Amino acid sequence: MSKYNIIIPAISELMLLCSKIIEFKKDRPEIYRTKLNSIQVYGRFPYSIWSQEPSERKYTYMEDIEQNLKFLKDNNTDIYYEFSNTQLTKESVYDSFCNMELSLSENLTVFAIVYSQYLVKYVKTNYPNVKLIRPQLYDKTIPDEYYDLYIINYEHYTKEKDRILMHPEKYIIYLNSYGPDKKEIADKKSKDILEFNSINYDSYPLEIATFEESKKLADFVAVEIMEKLAFGGIKNFIIKNNRNSYYEILESFIYYLIKPEYQDKIRLELIKIMCTN
Repeated sequence: MSKYNIIIPAISELMLLCSKIIEFKKDRPEIYRTKLNSIQVYGRFPYSIWSQEPSERKYTYMEDIEQNLKFLKDNNTDIYYEFSNTQLTKESVYDSFCNMELSLSENLTVFAIVYSQYLVKYVKTNYPNVKLIRPQLYDKTIPDEYYDLYIINYEHYTKEKDRILMHPEKYIIYLNSYGPDKKEIADKKSKDILEFNSINYDSYPLEIATFEESKKLADFVAVEIMEKLAFGGIKNFIIKNNRNSYYEILESFIYYLIKPEYQDKIRLELIKIMCTN
């Protein structure tokens, strides 16, 4: 049987929802898809200038970070930091909050999706145990040997399948998307984050708003295709975050993680948890 791992957006704002998903995997394994091996998490703690993701203009308390990391450690869950800021300067790699994130994570297995050439070199030198992941939208001036793994979408996989399957263990495939990655939007987000500008979420609209709509995109990976990819050697997959709605993120979790006969029941349980907290 070809087992696979799924990485879900979880850190910070989504931690409550995702902690229940992880706890269910341990306590109620019968509800999960048979070939699912493990659930891992990715994201960032706000206010992380190494990320391009808009968030409240405030820092997460150290106690909250430590509590979240302890939960992941206790549940044998790896963490994938999304350090996606494309506009970092040489000086910004010394940001104390972001360095604290990595320092507090030293007892976990840590990966980092890194876009900036300055940050790639900095993490490689100062945090040698962190495994670096080259993103889909990456700086081509950074040599591949700096990275341990590569993250790609399904369209990329279909175009370069033969080459990728020579080393399938090195690849992580996005299962879904809400539209194509655009460098100009990534650069604008990154600059706003770096300069602590007021973030207007409406400035970064998603081309596709719902998970159901996303199924029509060319790089959407259905469960049946995911299982075929796993049989061919791809073992790691990642669910893309929907910045507009926790409920759309929940829909993607239900679809990829839960067996069809349990989906309605688990969806209702998790919605109740989300509504009461």
